[in-house]
Formats: sequence, structure tokens, C-alpha cells
Amino acid sequence: MTNKFIVVGFYTDNYRDSAFEFVKSCIEQGVSVYVQRIDDQGGWRKNTSYKPKFLLECMDKFNCDIVYVDVDAKFVRYPELFNTIEADIGYWRCNLRNQKHLASGTLYLSHKAYGLVSAWASECSASTDNDQTVLDRLLDDFDIVKTELPMEYCQIFDWPLQSDKPVIVHYQASRRHRHD
Repeated sequence: MTNKFIVVGFYTDNYRDSAFEFVKSCIEQGVSVYVQRIDDQGGWRKNTSYKPKFLLECMDKFNCDIVYVDVDAKFVRYPELFNTIEADIGYWRCNLRNQKHLASGTLYLSHKAYGLVSAWASECSASTDNDQTVLDRLLDDFDIVKTELPMEYCQIFDWPLQSDKPVIVHYQASRRHRHD
């Protein structure tokens, strides 16, 4: 099967082992993948705020849709949705303390979302908010097609609500590595 997308991710040195396992899971599921090592930007929040800048580089580099996934995740099934999705951006909203929050651990982006990602990068460099909060705040400012991804595409390994057919499982390595 030919993918209409490429999965991308980045990591700092303390996530190297996770990145290796992530790439391995992509290859096992037949998913094209590009992973890049970056220097630590000065802590977890600054590292996550680097995400939109990295995504702009990927959007410039690759002539296909981009699927960003945190490298502490693993693909456990082939992500068929990314070949058929009809949106410019796809994200998951998790329910924390009875409030919906945008989670950016798995993101789908078409090139029509370039302006949004550019604004996101600018905002992240100037804001003390986390990248997810900034992206959520910007979504309504852009006339692009938005969709929420199913939980199976951003399943967190130890949450009580689980799908019995996950596609991407996130292992939350930041719980061990976070230093802000």
C-alpha cells in the first residue's frame, strides 16, 4: 500500500531509545517515517514548543501529508485513516477533569494547514503556554477543515478509558524525563 502521508517525529538525547522503538514500530506497520534528533531546547516545555517549527520544516521538505507523532509512542496497527481523511488538520481531544483538551501527541496536517502551523510556531516562541494550548487557541482563526481523531490514534497506555483496537499507543515518557 502506498501512503499518502509520512509520519514525522523528533527527539532529544534522553528519548533516543524511545525514538528507536518508535521507528521500529512504524517499519513493522509499513509506515513511512522520518525522525530527527534535536538539541535540548532548555527543558520539556521548550522542547515541545519546538514542535511547530519542526513541522514547518517537514512540510517544506516532504510533498505529502504530515502525521506528527510523539516518539514515545508506538504504532500497533496500520493507520488507514491517514490515507482517507478529508481534513486539513486532525487532532485528538482528551477529557481531563471533565474538560476537553487538545492533545498534540498525534497530529494530521495537510499542506493547507501551513499558515496555521506557521502562526503556531510564532506563538510558541513568544508564549509561556504549552504547544497544545497555543494550537487550540489558534484553530478558529484559520479557515481550514478540522477534525477530531478517534482515541485509537492517540491512546494513552494507562488511561482508564481504552480502545480494544488501538492504532497508536502513547507511553508518556515525559513522566520519566520531564525537567522544567
